Amino acid sequence: MPGIPPVMMGSEDFPMLVAGIEDAETLFVEVGGGAPDVMKKYMSTGELPPLNHNPKFRIDNPGLAITTAVQANSTLLLDAFLAGDAE
Repeated sequence: MPGIPPVMMGSEDFPMLVAGIEDAETLFVEVGGGAPDVMKKYMSTGELPPLNHNPKFRIDNPGLAITTAVQANSTLLLDAFLAGDAE
């Protein structure tokens, strides 16, 4: 179906950062950094673009991707912090 990426298996070793720490909470956020027209092309075929461990992976505007990642993470962390204070 165009517009929906295919289902894929994946793994991430992010949870290992807190392995062995009792009651640790983690948050993992993926932020894209590709050009919208490139992503639209891939999505129309049902394919995923080259992901971060692929030698063809490319970020067209790394400054934008980094800025977006920092803003997204900051917003999520602030929301989580404020939610914790409300309880």
